[in-house]
Amino acid sequence: MTTITLTNVDATRTLEIVKELRLTLQQHIDFDYRFLQGGYDWDTAETKLPSVEFRFYNPANATAFSLKYL
Repeated sequence: MTTITLTNVDATRTLEIVKELRLTLQQHIDFDYRFLQGGYDWDTAETKLPSVEFRFYNPANATAFSLKYL
């Protein structure tokens, strides 16, 4: 399994990417994703940007994703 994280990506863009992936891949079989809401971390006094983690079960799909979206 390969995990790729895209930072500073909002929910709308995340859903656009997922829609594009679903054209050729199957969710829960070929890939999964997790959206991480940004915000302020009071413990570390940092502002965290929104991000999304994509997990690919085939390294070839992760490579294709990286070439297209990174």
